[in-house]
Amino acid sequence: MPSRFKAISGLFALAVALLSHSPKAEAADHAVSRWTFGEGSGAVTADQIGSHDMTFANSPVWGMSEIRFAASSGSYGRADVLNDLTGSFAMTFELRIDAGRSGSSVIFKKESDPAHTLTLLYDGDAGSYVLKVDNNGSAIIPGQQPLVVGRWYSFAVVHNGRTIEIWVDGKLDISERISMPVLTAPIYPLTLASDTPEVGGAGFFTSCSFRNFTVYDSELSPSLTTRSEIGRTLDSQGVLIPQSGRGNIEMSPLRLSNGTWVSPYTIDGLQIAPTIGWATSPDGLNWTKHPAILGHGAGGEPSYCARGFLLQLTDGTIELYYSSNGGNTGNIRRVTSADGGATWSEPITVLDRAQAPLGILGYTNLCVVPAGNQWAMFVETWESSGGYPNGTGNSYQIRKAISNDRLHWTVSSSILSSLRRFPNGMASHPSVVRVDGLWHMFYHASSQFIVPSSIFHAVSADLETWIPTPSPIITISNEPLGNILQMDQVADVTVREYDRTTYFFYDTDDNTNGFADLRLKTYPGPLSELVQLDPVDSSALGTQPPPPGASTPAVPTGSVQGKKVILTSRSSIVLRGKATGATKVTYRIVGQRASKKVQGNERWHIKVPLKKRISQIVIEAHGPGGTSRLATVVAIRTANGGH
Repeated sequence: MPSRFKAISGLFALAVALLSHSPKAEAADHAVSRWTFGEGSGAVTADQIGSHDMTFANSPVWGMSEIRFAASSGSYGRADVLNDLTGSFAMTFELRIDAGRSGSSVIFKKESDPAHTLTLLYDGDAGSYVLKVDNNGSAIIPGQQPLVVGRWYSFAVVHNGRTIEIWVDGKLDISERISMPVLTAPIYPLTLASDTPEVGGAGFFTSCSFRNFTVYDSELSPSLTTRSEIGRTLDSQGVLIPQSGRGNIEMSPLRLSNGTWVSPYTIDGLQIAPTIGWATSPDGLNWTKHPAILGHGAGGEPSYCARGFLLQLTDGTIELYYSSNGGNTGNIRRVTSADGGATWSEPITVLDRAQAPLGILGYTNLCVVPAGNQWAMFVETWESSGGYPNGTGNSYQIRKAISNDRLHWTVSSSILSSLRRFPNGMASHPSVVRVDGLWHMFYHASSQFIVPSSIFHAVSADLETWIPTPSPIITISNEPLGNILQMDQVADVTVREYDRTTYFFYDTDDNTNGFADLRLKTYPGPLSELVQLDPVDSSALGTQPPPPGASTPAVPTGSVQGKKVILTSRSSIVLRGKATGATKVTYRIVGQRASKKVQGNERWHIKVPLKKRISQIVIEAHGPGGTSRLATVVAIRTANGGH
């Protein structure tokens, strides 16, 4: 077979794998062990799936759902798992190198004796990694991806019985056909950050951290190996509003129809009576701060004003909701603007703490979203008993409220307790969006009375039952200091999507000196694509109905005609199909954007230019009920044409 045809056949097989595998089902069926390192202390972390608990030696340091090994102390982990290296298996994990070194050291190792081993090594001299396979003779395969000290990377090690692959941050970095070692008795544990103690003693320690380590008894599809934590996928845009007065900034950026970004922000949040200022930006990156619009007499507000949230209606009207009259014990008030924030209406109270359900002392941060023919508000509350059955003091929690007119709200009698990520923990500052028929909440959480250091993600089918994803998406350990003196807090996230780009705005604070920065991370694609990188078990969401009285438009449906893998010698292809409940159909290729509008059940067709040899084309239908993916088509340009 000509080598060129072999290459095309291999690409075709990869395309079929990308389209045919079900990552969620595969993960559920074939994961045999998973360690999430959530205990926070001790010498053991529980296997979340099987019975292979991992034990630690020499006191590694616990972090936020992570474990940190230090070469200086000789700490390492071990678990009796993965005893057959010749068949199909896989390992996925998140890795951070915490300190450089000269020479090589162990990231993980599995062996029965020195002649039969599988080892992933950190190459400190090259600043990368090496895969070493010993099967009565060594094969050493260097990785191409540099490992920058202090940065998290997503690894997937995949073996299908013939070829071993290593994927780093969703990109194939190593692929080698190799004879894997047959482990002979005795078979030693899988070790992390150290050589196997039973063979020559522990050694070759690596200063590194792990999160979400999973072992599978089957290979994984390429689509599963490309998953990574959202926070690592986002592109950091740096500090936007440095040292904006003392205390949290608590912004809620929104882009107007003319392209201008606007946002309220809290001025001097550490003061007894802070005010709300107004900021504008041409691009979401470079902001200009303007005088206060609320508080100290401005906007009709004589006292405390903070924590604003912006909602833009279909007619262009902006509604600004904010906390007023007393910090943690505040009310929620609202003003409106019909001219992009130049002028504002008189304030009105929409949530009064005096009429709050039992246990609520006051209202603070919030967001408002349309929910069918009603509106849903997710509001941070200051709870008298912390929202805990045993009443262990006050704390911040999140509750849901429902309204028909955004003026009169009915607040839930209970907190959304599943959002708490720690024993007696707190949940704060929600940002909620609807994607493909599901609701996604981004919020910060912490232990009781501890400032937040992580932003989390949770998913709901009904706005009532929320399922958090396993790990935080943004953590304090990955944040540069920027213009603040030290970093004590990561909090106050707002998520927006415009022109198929997703924006994450959030605060980083120096609580010791009181200064805060606004940060931005972006993803070059729609939120519907981004949340797939941080999935939940869809079976846990159930099929609960929407909130009482709500009627949500149906998510668009449709199809794409023809083959989903196309071989062609042409510079473009034409795709056709049908869509129901859609206002437009779009396609997307990396680096390109275009759309084709359709109506109702009308058939659509799109001409797609092919500028690369391999193009993965995502077809989506958009409508009032949300966005749905109709198909993914892989087009491969050949010299001799296709069929």
